[in-house]
Amino acid sequence: MLERIRLRSRAPYSGAEYGYYVGELAPSTSASSGGEDVECDVLYPGCLLDADETSRAKLLKKHITRSSTQKLVCVRETPELYAKAHEKYIASIPREATAWVRKILSLEKERERLLHCDDDFLLNVDSKWTTHPDCDGADRATWRAHSSVTDLYCLGLCVREDFKSLRDARAEHLPLLRAMLRKGRAVIEDIYGVNAEEMRVFVHYPPQFYHFHVHYQALSAKEQGCACERAHSLEDIIDNLERDGDHYARANLSLKMGERDALYAFYNDAATRA
Repeated sequence: MLERIRLRSRAPYSGAEYGYYVGELAPSTSASSGGEDVECDVLYPGCLLDADETSRAKLLKKHITRSSTQKLVCVRETPELYAKAHEKYIASIPREATAWVRKILSLEKERERLLHCDDDFLLNVDSKWTTHPDCDGADRATWRAHSSVTDLYCLGLCVREDFKSLRDARAEHLPLLRAMLRKGRAVIEDIYGVNAEEMRVFVHYPPQFYHFHVHYQALSAKEQGCACERAHSLEDIIDNLERDGDHYARANLSLKMGERDALYAFYNDAATRA
């Protein structure tokens, strides 16, 4: 069925993780529609546009699985289990999966969404903030205190590529993490009028993609990915590293995922070999 869907852009692909399309099914494949064309909104991973056929199939399977209804499980990941399973999973991910990140960091894509950029990190409007005023050509002065700030969602991407997830965080990353917290909040307050006390700043583990990034969300927004077994407050991360620079190398961490997720299969394989 997927191969028979024709994708038509709903908006120009900006380089974000996802592109927005209208999917069209021809009458011959939609008999139940009474011979009429069927259209539906489609959220399609942008990384698939950069992948070869083999990588595209692997990435598409991952995104379909993640969006499918499945039993959820919680895994307690020890440092040993991370080394035996999670690291192998990360190594199996095609480099194309984060090609969209590199395009944003190089300012090749999403310049219209850019809020801040320096040698440490880039901050932009997350594509999940769907009520945001038009980023392309809109007067940014109108963004401050706009009615949509109740849905505020921004994304911070670190520049260095060797920092992939929370597990990699060490004392050496403290200057970067402090900058992402302090500057990210300051930029958001300056542009949107939302202050530090009105937003949550957090990191996902496991992350949706393996290039270290930080989420900035208004407390008034609908919570997305804020469950305790996935979201880690950036302030808490900084505190933990200030007390022990190797905290995340030694810590046991709880992770939520679907039982059909590829990462869970790596955990099961490690358990079988134990």
